[in-house]
Amino acid sequence: MGVAHKLNPIELEIIHFAQGSDEWLEWREHGVGGSDIPTVVGVSKYKTPYRLWLEKTGRVQPDDLSGNPNVQRGNFYEPFVREQFAASLGLDIVEYCAEDKAERYRKVSFDGVTPDGIPVEIKCPSENGFAELVADPFNSELFSLYQWQLQYQIAMLNADYGWLVFYSAIQNQIVPLKVLRDDEMIQLIFEKQQEFYFAVENDTAPPKDPERDEYTPTPEQEVEWGKLAVQLLNAQESESKLKAELKVASGERVKVCNQIMNMSGDFTSASVQGLKVTQVKRRGKFDVDAYLAAKGLPAITDEERAQFSTEDTFYFRVSVADKPHVKELNNIAQCDRMNKIREQMAKVMLSNNMI
Repeated sequence: MGVAHKLNPIELEIIHFAQGSDEWLEWREHGVGGSDIPTVVGVSKYKTPYRLWLEKTGRVQPDDLSGNPNVQRGNFYEPFVREQFAASLGLDIVEYCAEDKAERYRKVSFDGVTPDGIPVEIKCPSENGFAELVADPFNSELFSLYQWQLQYQIAMLNADYGWLVFYSAIQNQIVPLKVLRDDEMIQLIFEKQQEFYFAVENDTAPPKDPERDEYTPTPEQEVEWGKLAVQLLNAQESESKLKAELKVASGERVKVCNQIMNMSGDFTSASVQGLKVTQVKRRGKFDVDAYLAAKGLPAITDEERAQFSTEDTFYFRVSVADKPHVKELNNIAQCDRMNKIREQMAKVMLSNNMI
């Protein structure tokens, strides 16, 4: 008999769509599903709530993940892992989709459900992620992320616990984690899910993450923004041209130096018509991680690297998807500014009875 839950039980309606089908994709877009939960809660490193809102409101298309190795691995091995895990439990595990009858936006696609209503979520991560999981399962990055998705599934099935099942094809190893129901997490999930759904329905954007989302100029900034964009584009093109010239010059310099040193036999320096050339040996980079592994010592943690690293530095990465569009935006902004100036001048002249 299950334990008493703090939240009201949920009644599901099974939806008969094959996962991955066009009907399924259409269905899941009109709501918030399990795979969206880490994002709407704010724990996903892959996507922000604002980015998901852009996708749900049709402003941008979701990224095509068909070529993602993790997605490909999951699609390929999921049936095998489900079958193997079911055999280990001695139970049948079935996959299906469902939605909350009371709150239709609550949607879920189960990788598997046992006959007694226990969810099974299957993940086939990268080898590095899997190694971290094996070393410390409940403190791993994978568990920290996917526990939210599983808690949502536990809530939708009114279950007491669920299974997070990880698989490595290279190791041919299945790691099942039994995760107990956490009503506080579930309460937060439902609150954030409803908040996000209302943001989509009301076409009201959630707050942006300053470090991960992109800033959009205000209407008052558009003219100056357009001018700066063109300046940046011109500077970018000049830099690219100079870098190409520098690459050619550097290659020629190295070629001539090599010719001179080849003529100099075992000598590491040579003088040519008052010009001295010296061959300087640069020490190779010491591979700390390889050294620690060879000595059987524990790897350096992210916290240790942060503690003993010098201060971070910053640089600018600029990408230009459409150069003519950038220049056209500047022209449009300038024309719009001139039209506003003309409108203001006309109002002044009219008020002074000049026209």
